[in-house]
Amino acid sequence: MARIERAFAAYDRWGEARKIPRASRIYVNRNLKMSRVSAIGFDLDHTLAFYNARAIESLAFEETRKKLIQDHGFPEEILKIRYNPRFVIRGLVVDRRHGNLIKMDGHNYVTRAFHGTRPLPGEVRRRIYSRRRLRISHDAYAPVDTLFHLPEAYLYQALVDLADRGVPGVTRAPGLLYGQVRESIDRAHADGSIKRVVNADPGRFLQVDRSLGPTFERLRNAGKKLFLLTNSDLAYTDVVLSHVFGTACRFSDWRDAFDLIVVEAKKPGFFLESGAAVREGGGLPGRAAGSPGRGRGRSGKRTRPPGR
Repeated sequence: MARIERAFAAYDRWGEARKIPRASRIYVNRNLKMSRVSAIGFDLDHTLAFYNARAIESLAFEETRKKLIQDHGFPEEILKIRYNPRFVIRGLVVDRRHGNLIKMDGHNYVTRAFHGTRPLPGEVRRRIYSRRRLRISHDAYAPVDTLFHLPEAYLYQALVDLADRGVPGVTRAPGLLYGQVRESIDRAHADGSIKRVVNADPGRFLQVDRSLGPTFERLRNAGKKLFLLTNSDLAYTDVVLSHVFGTACRFSDWRDAFDLIVVEAKKPGFFLESGAAVREGGGLPGRAAGSPGRGRGRSGKRTRPPGR
């Protein structure tokens, strides 16, 4: 512990000496020599595109409720549920067998739990989890480990409350209920329901990082090859990055910031699965397919990892 504290103290002194704001610092636990890095890749969501958390989470929440009604026959009563952005944080775990939201310590013992949105009494928590360590890789558990999971987890817990009240149309099987929520939010992302709303008003949902432009210029000046690899389709990527780069960078066209652009990558399968060959060009507006130079676009999955 003392060694870790000394490392953090040294890190703070280093950042303060260079006048780097604490929020802009990055801590790594081993040396990283950027001089040995020739190419740097970027994702889109939550990497280049920073969202207004409350707006985008509420939108995902609302669109998921609609899917549950349309595709799974849920009652319109669920439209009365309001999103609570303070209820769920990353690091919690959904217990799909019991409809619980649990917090564990560093040894994977459950220290707190909610059933639905209500605190689980200590004696009930101890009876369910028996003071045993949980293996969260088991299918019964769903870690809340990304920002995308926050509205999903809260909606699930709120629906558990309705199921306990016996509301018609809401299954009382916790595992089935979680699957319906997950399927609905995945569909809301995949079919463009969420993206259409963002496309219509990007300024409402996107934050602009003023350091983005200088960062890309420094990387370009250092001779780094830069690429974009995103699961998003071209139309959405164009709207988002036109907004972000258009207000934060000197680039007149966001595509000029990259040596290679890959959209609809279907990660993680992009790295692991065989499939259709990557298409050059990818229909990027204003670029001829396979044109040389910056902004070259690709769409689809690789048949094998790069360089093999």
